[in-house]
Amino acid sequence: MLRLFGWARAPEQPPPQNRRSWLIRVIGSKQSEWTKTSGDARELGGEAFSRIAERVSTFLVSSPEEELIAAAAHQVKRGNVGSDPVALLRIELDEVRAQGIEVLDTDGDTGIASADQAHRDVVGDWDKYEALSAGVIREIRNGADRVRRIQRPVILIQFWHFLLLPDGQITEITADSRERCRKHIEQNLKHLPEDVKADESLRSCLETKH
Repeated sequence: MLRLFGWARAPEQPPPQNRRSWLIRVIGSKQSEWTKTSGDARELGGEAFSRIAERVSTFLVSSPEEELIAAAAHQVKRGNVGSDPVALLRIELDEVRAQGIEVLDTDGDTGIASADQAHRDVVGDWDKYEALSAGVIREIRNGADRVRRIQRPVILIQFWHFLLLPDGQITEITADSRERCRKHIEQNLKHLPEDVKADESLRSCLETKH
């Protein structure tokens, strides 16, 4: 049976208060442009943060595992997860504060409790987002690892982990989260490794209706 990682479930103990945290923003079609030395802050910032939205959705995370949980939770409500990688932009809290952008503790609506608790809205005007984007691009040019791509099979496996969560971890905001995860997996089984598709636990999750 495929080993299921502990971080797919709610932690039994509260996390340490002194660990480093950062924000992630799920970005779209221009994900590869961020890593090029010619990246333009106005163009990329407009795509990542929107020139018209002052309030932008992000997640506060402290590990690569939490990045994955947030990224997968973000995909749960999509109609079809498709086959492209999910890309995340990593943003340091100090960078946000330096531009005068507020970080608000807000409830998410993914239906996955741990991700919804990590949801944060950042609030600022377009000039601040453009300056933030320029700073992130400078860091990337200096060698910082600020863009993470998560392949779709990994997202699908995380959906499976979500299906194994106890009922208390699926929030009332989106009561159909389990069914959405199940549907995404069923629609994209061909993208999963053979050993994962053969796992009895996965087959049981797909057959179980709530």
